[in-house]
Amino acid sequence: MNNLSYIRKTVYSFYLLAIMGLVLGSCDKMEDNYKAFIADGEVTYTPKALDIEGKSGNKRVQLEWDVTSNTNIEKWLFSFGEKTITLDNTDRENSHKTYILEDLEEGDYVFSVQSISKNGSKSLATELPLTVFGEAYRASLVPRRLKSFAYDGVQGLADFAPATSLIRNTEVRYTSNGESITAILDKEDEVIELPNLDFTQVVEYRTFYVPTGEKDGEETVIDEFASDWLTVERPVALEAILESAVVSPVLGGAIISWENTDLMNIDVQMNYLNWDNQEVSVSLNSMADTEEVYLPFMMGGTQSIRVAMADEKKNAIVRFIEVDVVQTNYLDRSGWVALEVSSEAYDGWNIERMWDGDLNTAWHSPWGGASQYPHHFVIDMGEEKTLTGFKIANKWDDRVPTKTKFEVSTDNVNWTDLGTFNNPDQYSNDPQLYGLAGEPKARYFRVTFVEGVGSEAVIREFDVTGI
Repeated sequence: MNNLSYIRKTVYSFYLLAIMGLVLGSCDKMEDNYKAFIADGEVTYTPKALDIEGKSGNKRVQLEWDVTSNTNIEKWLFSFGEKTITLDNTDRENSHKTYILEDLEEGDYVFSVQSISKNGSKSLATELPLTVFGEAYRASLVPRRLKSFAYDGVQGLADFAPATSLIRNTEVRYTSNGESITAILDKEDEVIELPNLDFTQVVEYRTFYVPTGEKDGEETVIDEFASDWLTVERPVALEAILESAVVSPVLGGAIISWENTDLMNIDVQMNYLNWDNQEVSVSLNSMADTEEVYLPFMMGGTQSIRVAMADEKKNAIVRFIEVDVVQTNYLDRSGWVALEVSSEAYDGWNIERMWDGDLNTAWHSPWGGASQYPHHFVIDMGEEKTLTGFKIANKWDDRVPTKTKFEVSTDNVNWTDLGTFNNPDQYSNDPQLYGLAGEPKARYFRVTFVEGVGSEAVIREFDVTGI
């Protein structure tokens, strides 16, 4: 080996040893730094809370989350604001955790959740913002709007407005047979019945709310909040009007009257049975200080008239008033004679067709524009009668009178105008019934069809009621 090769190998070995020394020195330095960092022991991070969710409540919240491994977790640490709460890790076999934090102040929070292992190490924090509700929120609530309250002397009926998305059930508290009853109105319903209601006692109601609505069909809160109780106001003025109502029997029906000294705007509905044993309803709106309503064609005997009154707030009360009725019937038409008729089409459509008992025939005025309203006729019944009403049978077609005037006479000279009446329903196929209050006596009657549809009069049958 020559000297040059020897020198090269010597230099190469020297550099190699120097590099190895530097590497070993660096490793020692890194180990020293690492040992200094873990001087208190090696750090082991515990599993963190995953997919955290929360639900608000009344001064409390419910927190839920998942965890990948549950066996090494000793406790859970909850931090919010300046407070911390530590709770034991229960049910270690379950990786889904649910905790409720109680006795919280009302307000907005950011809740931080960390797991703590057996050796005291903590997981990374998981945060969730939530609002805690309480008395301030509850005090802002008002009961579901009561649209109307009806009382018929036995049963109460409360009609509420449709529920909003935050409304839950409504409670109605009342007295029945000396016992306090709480009835529940579901949020989907609007009307609730209160059987055997004692309306001399307080009736009150309250509504339960949630501060946030449902999500995917599930509640987002764990508590409902009740509004204050609100008392149903008794319609005292309306009760006084209904209490003043008097029913007086008249031939073939009854007259109901009442006093309304405060000139309240009231809706009144009266129901009774007619002489065909069918229920009839008569409705009107009134602000008069006194009012009288004639109820004709009533079934004879003792019957109970249902009288319902409602004020502008739609509060309603009901009273049943008994009356003894003397029933009348259709008068015999066999002796009728037509003394006067405005016009007839031709034989077969003559005036006598109105009392032949055949609905397939009719009195018909000349068609083709040859006759125009008004149309009239005068009938002699042959003897004096006490009248209670007129009946025009089912319409022939759309050509019907819409306004009719009735007059009566005992001598065919002096006539009494009984009034001009509108057709109750020109589109109905039912007979037109016109009741006459005052029990007029007459042998003759004159009927004038003042106005109507088309130009011609077409009448199937005409009857008079009375005795």
